[in-house]
Parts: sequence; structure tokens; C-alpha cells
Amino acid sequence: MQVNEGDHLRPWDTWQSESEDLTNNHGKSNRREMQAFGAWKATGATMAIYEWWIPGCTFQEWRNVPWHPGETTLRNLRYWKSQGVQYISCESQPKLENGNGFPIRWPVFYVGAKGLWNPSVTSPQVMAEACRKLYGPAHEPMFEYYQLLEKAALDCPAYGWSWNLPPPELVYPPEIREPADKLLTLAKTLTKDQQQLARIQQEKTAWDLATDVMVSLSRSGRRMYTVLVDGRDMQWHRPQMQVWRARKWFGVPEDRPIQEVLPNGEKQALPDTHVLDLTSKPNLTIGE
Repeated sequence: MQVNEGDHLRPWDTWQSESEDLTNNHGKSNRREMQAFGAWKATGATMAIYEWWIPGCTFQEWRNVPWHPGETTLRNLRYWKSQGVQYISCESQPKLENGNGFPIRWPVFYVGAKGLWNPSVTSPQVMAEACRKLYGPAHEPMFEYYQLLEKAALDCPAYGWSWNLPPPELVYPPEIREPADKLLTLAKTLTKDQQQLARIQQEKTAWDLATDVMVSLSRSGRRMYTVLVDGRDMQWHRPQMQVWRARKWFGVPEDRPIQEVLPNGEKQALPDTHVLDLTSKPNLTIGE
């Protein structure tokens, strides 16, 4: 079973559009996933994919921000099916997604489930049908809202990798947040049905919270930190990082030691419990 550790903003089949920097400086990307998948397929093994729908796993702020991968999810499902994949497991996480993931994850679950039954469906088809059922006469602005979120993810200049998405304020800049809010506000004026209004308000409340999170992050001027690993600049989103997480994040096998290169050039072996201070840009080396 291959875990999808590529870019969850874009389908695997877009790997050729990945930047040279991403290919050279990150161990996890759609290019890497395609290469691993091709080599695995060549063995003739029974093929399975471990997919994840938990963007709050690494960036905690995503636990309060909607994410609608839509056609990215379906294009991956179509590709995997065309290549002989027989089984797919999709993970959510109650501990990492504020409960069961609802209400902000339902589009991911719904489109993904529909695609598992029939990968030939499209995201607009699935979401248009869902919006008519859920929102009645307010279905058009609600459909536009979800389409806006999906397009924003595809158009985001940043990349995701491994078990994370880019910071949400990069995926949904003000030029996305403001029209999204207007669409939700408009939808509330188009129906008098109390259940439909309650569903719209649920989405509006979630988006208001997400907006507050993203505005706060933008004002904080959050930065990414760099650690030099075997001559490659690798990015992390916090000023500290435990060695065990560096091992997991950068794909270092457990049997290979991680060492820090000291200012005098000497190498110091680090236990997995050691906490790195990335503000000094430590130089890590893998193995001997």
C-alpha cells in the first residue's frame, strides 16, 4: 500500500509542472509519488493506496479552515483505477480534525465517496447535485462558493507535500476570502426554509472562523524556517523541530543516524528526542 505523500492541492498527473526547486529540495512531491508508483507497479504486486483527508495533521490552523480538493481527488482516483489500483483507504482523524471533520470536511468526504463508486463523475456534477439537495433556491451561490474554494487550491502558488497543505492564508488570500463571504451572505437571502438556512449558517459560521484564523496568521507575519539537510534547503513552519520529526519529515530511515554539523565542522550525533533550534539554520547530515 502506497501512502499518498504528494501535493494534495494538485493531482499526481500534474507532476511535470512542479518547480525545479520543489523537485530538488523536497523529498515528497507528486513527481516522487509517480516515480515510486511506477516502480511498484512494475513488480506486479497487488496495488493499494493510502489516502489522507486530514490537513489539520501538521498545520493546526487547518482544523478550522475548509478544504475542498474536488477534482484533484477525482483525477487521482481515475489515474489509480486506470493503473490497476484495486483498493483505496481514506483517512480522517477525530483527534486532528476537531471531532469527525464535519461540517468543514463534508465536501471532501462526499466527492471522494462518489468518486470511489464511480471515478468518471466530475466535482461540479457532484457538488451541483449536493447543493440543490441541501440549499434549495440558494443552491447557485453555494455551488459558486465551493467552486471558488476548489479553484483557489489549484491556483495557489505554494505547494503541499507529505502530510500537510500550505499555510491557509496562502491558499485563500483576501481576493478569495471576500467573494466567498459575499456568496454565503447572498445565499442566506434566497431561502426561507429553516433547515436550508441552518445549513447555510453552518457554512457561514465556519468560514467566519476560518477568516479570523487567516487574518490573524497574516498579521503575525509567520515565516518558514530552513534547515540544511545534506546540502538541500528544507522548509519547516516552526522555529523548533524535534529530531524524530525531522527524520519523519525528510524521509530518513531509522537505521541512519542524524548528525548536526557544528561551527568547527565536527559532527555531533543527535538523539531523536533532541529539539533543534531552526532560527540558527542548523546543518544536518544524514548517515556517516
